[in-house]
Amino acid sequence: MRATITAAILAVTLGAAAAAQDFDSGVLAYDRGDFASARVSDTKVQ
Repeated sequence: MRATITAAILAVTLGAAAAAQDFDSGVLAYDRGDFASARVSDTKVQ
């Protein structure tokens, strides 16, 4: 039982770390202007 709980906590921790890394890389790309074209098209009045 203890091993199962430990494995579950480890999986959640690693998943959260991977998600945070993906989020950070996305924010950094946005800050660099990599998504500038998407940003313009999102705000364009149609």
